[in-house]
Amino acid sequence: MNIRTRGQSAIEFLISNGWAILIVIILLATLFYIGVLNPQKQQPNICAFSPGFSCYSFRVGNGSGSLELDMGQAIGKSITVTGISCSQNESAAMQQG
Repeated sequence: MNIRTRGQSAIEFLISNGWAILIVIILLATLFYIGVLNPQKQQPNICAFSPGFSCYSFRVGNGSGSLELDMGQAIGKSITVTGISCSQNESAAMQQG
């Protein structure tokens, strides 16, 4: 009798904890699917310039190396863009040249 009681107890333990583990796995899979746990979506895409310049939107072409900027300036003078560079640094500074 003692072996049977321990076996029944073990089966009940596995079944009750199995449901809990299954619910956690389904919850994690759902969070990954909707992108909550995707680290690439957690990083903000930003476009930052020096004071007097503003970035309204930007787009980087996938694999083509193209960069499109929609920017404005409020320094009161005409400007001519002669070059632009991209960086992976967290705080890239705009250089005048």
